[in-house]
Amino acid sequence: MRLVEKNEERAFIIECLKVYKSLPALWDAKSPEYRKKDKKNEAYEILVRKFREKYANINRKDVTKKINTLRTNFRKEVKRLSQDRRDASKLWYFDEMKFLIDQIETKEENFQIMYDDGEPLNIEIIDESSSTQPDKSIKLNKSEYVMQSSAVNIANTGPLGEYELKLAETWAMELQKMTPEQQIYAKKAINDIIYEGQLGNLYRDCVQIYPP
Repeated sequence: MRLVEKNEERAFIIECLKVYKSLPALWDAKSPEYRKKDKKNEAYEILVRKFREKYANINRKDVTKKINTLRTNFRKEVKRLSQDRRDASKLWYFDEMKFLIDQIETKEENFQIMYDDGEPLNIEIIDESSSTQPDKSIKLNKSEYVMQSSAVNIANTGPLGEYELKLAETWAMELQKMTPEQQIYAKKAINDIIYEGQLGNLYRDCVQIYPP
């Protein structure tokens, strides 16, 4: 892609992000519109129309993929900058997505899981209701850790029913069949999927496993 075309592409994406920012039904979990399906559908229609100014055949699924890619890169950049506050962002659209920081940065809790064998494991767990980042240290055996991590995102919705408990137990049993390293990767993937689902960003075939 030539430099002129690249700059035009970036300028258009920034325009799209401004439209995206104006549609809280798509990203603001605190907005009354966020949990209304009709409002979310209307917002997607507006965003798709904007993208079609440059990509005539683009559909909602394609737009969702593009936005999710932009958000994922932004989230990684926020995390990188939080670890090195002296550095400046190298992401060209970082400033245009700063409105999402409250949706990402302030909703994480850091947990340190101590396995029975004494091996520490630092885990990041999303908490949609928290505005702080308290440090917590707990000690669990591997089975308890997996069961808690499976249920953490539904813990605040009320008492767990028989189905939820059985589901968590099933996940725990399946994850125990993996090596400790594979459990870490699986746990991260599960948390990412739940997080995107809470934001309403999941769709059929959106989860893909890429071979090494």
